[in-house]
Amino acid sequence: MKTSIRMMAITASALVGGLAATACGQADDPDTVEMEGHDMGDMQDHDMGGMTMDPALMNRHAAEMDSVVRNVRQHVEEMRGLAPGEWHDRMDEHAPIMAHMVGVMERQTREMDMGMNLGDEEMGAMMGMSGDEHRTMMDDVRALRNEIGEMQTAPEAEVAERMPAHLDRIERMLMMMDRSAAHMRTP
Repeated sequence: MKTSIRMMAITASALVGGLAATACGQADDPDTVEMEGHDMGDMQDHDMGGMTMDPALMNRHAAEMDSVVRNVRQHVEEMRGLAPGEWHDRMDEHAPIMAHMVGVMERQTREMDMGMNLGDEEMGAMMGMSGDEHRTMMDDVRALRNEIGEMQTAPEAEVAERMPAHLDRIERMLMMMDRSAAHMRTP
């Protein structure tokens, strides 16, 4: 754990230092920054405004997203095949699947941000989308988290009323995750 935190701090320091040196015209190669013996030039640029992200991390995120998308898509198809009166009884199965998807998205976002409080533009660029699309995606993540909690305790009629829009939101999220995974995967 200490090594991970130290590497994130070194990476963040190197990126900030490299950007500052570039801005001041002091870097020979703005794509390569060296810090405490770590050559950051080996990292692939994932089109995030000149910053770079570890390709191993991006590939891991892409593979994890692919797996989540596949499982959730199958679950959504099953939910759409049920009669509306059956949705309420399936909330005990549905909620953990959705909580896992939302949790993966939130964790991956934290890992890519590395504590630098990057904006939607930078985060979107890492994920292959615009800043507005990233903001919309994160709004959907928060809405899904709230919907899951509310629908678990809602009466059957409310679940039946809310589920179609909830499933539509999930499918939009899956499309964004598909696109993001394709962007993050190194060739």
